[in-house]
Amino acid sequence: LSLPVALSGDININTSAPYKLHAGDEFFVERCNWIPFDNPPEEIRGRVHIRYNHPGIDGTIYPQPDGSAKIVLDENARAITPGQACVFYDGDVVLGGGWITRTANPKLQKNSQEKELDPALT
Repeated sequence: LSLPVALSGDININTSAPYKLHAGDEFFVERCNWIPFDNPPEEIRGRVHIRYNHPGIDGTIYPQPDGSAKIVLDENARAITPGQACVFYDGDVVLGGGWITRTANPKLQKNSQEKELDPALT
């Protein structure tokens, strides 16, 4: 089973990789919407939900000036999949959210036109 690794709307590339490589503790989201903040702080602690009905994992959200954010989870998560929604909570309060764009797994390539995945990883 393969899942998306990176999405590129500009040139319509959907790079895929085996399901087992979609585990990790860091990833990136774009088009963030911050509910209680006009300008979010540099670092936010919260519960991170990486898909619908996900129980969430505690982590740190690092908002970026371009409207994206880097997410660092306190523990590994499976199936961090580009294209899925990611929502941040403080208890029952929604802090914000965005769309997962790519994982920080060094074994995954950002663009299938750059390099193929190492066959040893599949």
